Amino acid sequence: MQTGAEDGKLIVAFSGRIGSGKTTLARRLVSRHDACHLRSNQVLRSCAARDDLGEGIERVVLQRYSAALDRTTGGSWLAEGLEPEVARLPSGSLVIIDAIRLPEQLARLREVLEPTVRHVHLRAPGRTLELRYRLRETEFVELPTYAEVLADETEAAVPAMASWADLVIDTGELAPHEVEAAFLRWLESLPGRVSDQA
Repeated sequence: MQTGAEDGKLIVAFSGRIGSGKTTLARRLVSRHDACHLRSNQVLRSCAARDDLGEGIERVVLQRYSAALDRTTGGSWLAEGLEPEVARLPSGSLVIIDAIRLPEQLARLREVLEPTVRHVHLRAPGRTLELRYRLRETEFVELPTYAEVLADETEAAVPAMASWADLVIDTGELAPHEVEAAFLRWLESLPGRVSDQA
């Protein structure tokens, strides 16, 4: 079953390296523009609980588990996990999926949810990402250094997602409200969108 543009929902999938500002932007859109924030980590944790991976999982374990799911499902685990949540949302919802890491995940989202799922990629210079990583609050048992995070093959390849994106935002020199403004300008340029005056 497809849900999305045909029932008035606009679904936008974010991609970008850890620390690029995906969740910060998503939270601003929730608080200021009534968006719905759906997190891939929650779907991943549900799958991990189903497979008895336990609590307090380290990021490296989840990275490996996510890669295994992508291999066995062709990236469909995320779309299938999100479909019930999206189906329950009211018409007209702005739905933010935070986040995708592979082109296959994007393709499956478009197959399962809606062919017009949009894709926004966030990026920042390496030193900025490293600093943000050290300062961020997280639900995971994190790796000690950002370099260790990037040792994961899929995470290392995330910058290539920019080539698949409808919009790329460089967040390195932008304050959160400026990133939000860039996103909203793009959003308002989409066919059929009405300017958000909030």
